[in-house]
Amino acid sequence: MKGTLRVEDEKHSIIYSICLILPPVLIMGLSIIPPDFGSAILWIAGGLYAVKSTLKLMYLLFFNLDQHGVQARHWKEKAKIFSEAAVLIVFILSIYSVKISWEAAKEFTLQTAGQVQEECNRSVCPEEIEGWNSKVRGTSFLRVGKCAKYGLRYTLEGPEQYRLTLRQDIDRDVVVRGGKGREISVKKYPLPSP
Repeated sequence: MKGTLRVEDEKHSIIYSICLILPPVLIMGLSIIPPDFGSAILWIAGGLYAVKSTLKLMYLLFFNLDQHGVQARHWKEKAKIFSEAAVLIVFILSIYSVKISWEAAKEFTLQTAGQVQEECNRSVCPEEIEGWNSKVRGTSFLRVGKCAKYGLRYTLEGPEQYRLTLRQDIDRDVVVRGGKGREISVKKYPLPSP
C-alpha cells in the first residue's frame, strides 16, 4: 500500500530521529569535561566520531551534488546532513569551551594569588580561604572555570608562605607561590624540555 504509513514505519522513523539527535547531544557533554587522564577515552571517542562525521558529511554532500547544488533525495538524507554537521560543530565548540574554561581558571588563580599576597603582606598568610572547601587545616580546595571545572588547591606552606596549584590534568599543573616579602612566582609543570 503506497502512501500509507504503517506502525512499523513510524517506529523506525522515531528510532531514526533519535539516532540523529543523540550523537550531537552526547558530544555536547564534552564541553563540561576537562580533558584529563580519566576522561581521555571520552575525548578520543568524540574526536573519532567527529572525524567519521566529517567524512560522512563530505560523502553526503559530494554524492548529492548536481547542477543545482545539494539536492537531498528525501528528508532522511537532509536530516543526516544536518546531524553530521551538528556533530562537527558541537565538537569544535566543546574544544573552545574547554579552552575558555582553562583560561578563566588561570585568571581566577592569579587574582586569588594577588588577594592572598596582599593579606600576607598586611599580617600573616591565611590558613584557609573563606568560602572554599577545607577538610584539612592549612588547605583549601575549589573547582574553578566556566563550563569545564578545574581543581584549585590553596596550601599554607608556613606562616609566611603559600602555594596555589591549578591542576589541568594528571601531569600538567600551574603552581603559584608567594608569601610575606616574596614575589609571586608562576611555574607550569611539567617544565618544557630544553
